[in-house]
Amino acid sequence: MGKILLIVSERNDPVTDEIYKWLLRLDEGCIIKRLNYEDEILHLNINLQKKEVSIRTREEHILISKVHKIWYRRGFLNYLKNKDTSPYRNYISDEYSKLHDGLWALWEEKSISSFLNNRVNKLEMLFKAEKFGIKIPNTIYTDSKKELECFFEDNKKGIITKAIENAGFYNEKEKQTFGEGTKIVEKSDIENSPEYFCISKFQEKVEKLFEIRTMYYKQHFFSMAIISQQNSKTQVDFRNYDEENPNRNIPYQLPENIELKIIKLMKSLDLVTGSIDLILTTDNEYVFLEVNPFGQYLPVDYLLGDEISKLIAIDILN
Repeated sequence: MGKILLIVSERNDPVTDEIYKWLLRLDEGCIIKRLNYEDEILHLNINLQKKEVSIRTREEHILISKVHKIWYRRGFLNYLKNKDTSPYRNYISDEYSKLHDGLWALWEEKSISSFLNNRVNKLEMLFKAEKFGIKIPNTIYTDSKKELECFFEDNKKGIITKAIENAGFYNEKEKQTFGEGTKIVEKSDIENSPEYFCISKFQEKVEKLFEIRTMYYKQHFFSMAIISQQNSKTQVDFRNYDEENPNRNIPYQLPENIELKIIKLMKSLDLVTGSIDLILTTDNEYVFLEVNPFGQYLPVDYLLGDEISKLIAIDILN
């Protein structure tokens, strides 16, 4: 019997599909079991004395002792999806949440990445990036119109706003949340604001030559420059994609001193992998924006000939 591999992800994640293909390409005999967030876990049993975790869904029965390696991509082990509608649901959900975290601690030796890496937040990232000598945009978090006016005056090239953590707005008709991205803040926006508002994140508008998307994996760097300045739709944020006139992407090599600082940052955040966004400014300075521990990296991978997916697949099989 071949090696049993467990992938924890979401059903429609293209990165997971790519890794799946590479695993079979490198080892046709491996057995891949996949737990998606959408898959309801029917039964869960944890026996510490036998050092065994048993997970049963409609499609799979997984014994963790038989699993060679666990690759966490994204998502959540969904045990409570349809299990309880009682008044105690919130309490039970909190209990399972603690148990869920504990599972990843038990699986640490077998796991590549972990659900626990979801605990990293963007405020912590910015604070630690600056601590390790990586330049970040001038940034404030405030609920005060007066503070925002001062910040606007201090940053003559303009300011932007983005979500503190997860960008989005709620569509009542579709019952879904969608990303809003980065928005320029005009003086009139501030003038029309109340004296106090929901605390929000504001940053200086950085003048850029281009943006850089870097996929980091265990001290390996895979980067591309995104030529987004020539398109008014993507000037502020390349993620405001223009499907009709897409940005040009080219392979890019970060300077060694920047890579060494990022390695320190990633270690301090306890991250083995992540999609990192930076800007190269018109003053030739590298500015760190954020790292997404479980972000999409396939555009970089395709540009570089599938080097990233192959590396991860080899690591899972070893």
